[in-house]
Amino acid sequence: MEVGPEEYERLLFFESAREKAAELYEREPRDAENLIRWGGALLELAHFQPGAGSIDMVQDAESKLEEALKINPKLSSALWCLGNAHTSHGFLIPESDKANEYFEKATRCFQQAVEEVMFSSYMHQVQ
Repeated sequence: MEVGPEEYERLLFFESAREKAAELYEREPRDAENLIRWGGALLELAHFQPGAGSIDMVQDAESKLEEALKINPKLSSALWCLGNAHTSHGFLIPESDKANEYFEKATRCFQQAVEEVMFSSYMHQVQ
């Protein structure tokens, strides 16, 4: 896959972000925000991978984001990013039934993220 200069810069940026997140994870494995950055970088890098490599990278992103949610299940940014990962995964699956399972997972993540933001906003106003 040949990429232009702007896409190459994006590739380098997200590869650097992935490497930094992996290094930080070695020191602080319970840093949920770092796991979100790592998952997001992997999700972006998946766009540069052909076929199965893209699916593998999306699955790795999903894993990192799920790990962040185990640390803090209320992180709307992790839920939103996981919804994006599930959406990407769905588009990479040729069987519509399986793809729809990922789209349904994405919908649940997006809904939960919105609920968390609304609850957080409400609690902030009450205080």
